[in-house]
Amino acid sequence: MLIHGYHLGAEAWENIAWGAPENGVFGVIPRGVALAAELDAERILWGTGASERGGVKEGAYMRRYALERAEDLGRFSARDTAAIRELLEKRSVVDESTQDTIGEVSAGLAFCLENGIERLYLVAAASHAPRSLKTALALLEEERFAPLRRR
Repeated sequence: MLIHGYHLGAEAWENIAWGAPENGVFGVIPRGVALAAELDAERILWGTGASERGGVKEGAYMRRYALERAEDLGRFSARDTAAIRELLEKRSVVDESTQDTIGEVSAGLAFCLENGIERLYLVAAASHAPRSLKTALALLEEERFAPLRRR
């Protein structure tokens, strides 16, 4: 599961990253974590870009935000709070080096190749989804990522 980072200085960041799950509006964090729990994802990759808040990069900030709200996430997923916390603590991989969508998706695909993961789900904000998907599809055409192409 790759949860695409979102610029921490963006207007309405919390609405995009978190949403209002209690009202059925899931931001990228609860949507990605719930899907990771449902699929029993091997890893949750927290993507990042160039932004920081308080010296913390996007991916690390979003993971911490999820951990702080693990109780809420437990209410919106098929797993309880303890299982969500364990998923976030033990299966998270935080990207702190990429600077843009191309780097973030490329790093996620490379991680999959290096770790024998055959399928990657990408969760992105609606405003980023088309660009993220286009980037992922273009990268999958590169020979280095050929093993990850869907058969």
